Amino acid sequence: MNALTVHNIALIGFGEAGSILGGDLVKAGCQVAMYDILLDAAQTRAAMLEKAQGLGVVPKDTLAQAVTGADLVISAVTAASASVAASGAAAVMRPGQIFLDINSVAPSTKRAESAAVAAAGADYVEGAVMAAVPPQRLAVPILLAGRGQRSWPRPCGPSVWMRVRSRLRLAWRLRSRCAAAS
Repeated sequence: MNALTVHNIALIGFGEAGSILGGDLVKAGCQVAMYDILLDAAQTRAAMLEKAQGLGVVPKDTLAQAVTGADLVISAVTAASASVAASGAAAVMRPGQIFLDINSVAPSTKRAESAAVAAAGADYVEGAVMAAVPPQRLAVPILLAGRGQRSWPRPCGPSVWMRVRSRLRLAWRLRSRCAAAS
């Protein structure tokens, strides 16, 4: 399986999971930008800017600024904000970009998000985070599923890819088997 290597990553949501993934992806050699609604509030803006800059992640003032130019957009927001984040990203996404949703939301929400992203010509990938992010950090197992014909993304090159390749193959096989069974 040939994987697409991505270098420019946008994170929507910079709480616990988003900041851990963002910092680790920067250490792996990726260019990472972020947007979080906490940047919009005067009371939380300074702390959020300090957190991002301390990890080498570039904060953006709007969701559109974060998403524009990213190869991979990772949504790591609260369940209540997932639809708004996906529709906001879809409004500025273009063909060739990948939207990776790691939020825990209802299947109907995932389908609506997928439709919005697909309407922009981008690829939607659902990610089911299979364990807590903090102890395993970037090595946390994430089961991926999506309909696009593109190869799965290889974030920032072989070292990061090797950690998740076996999980991606498993996800691909499961998806293929499920599609064949239906």
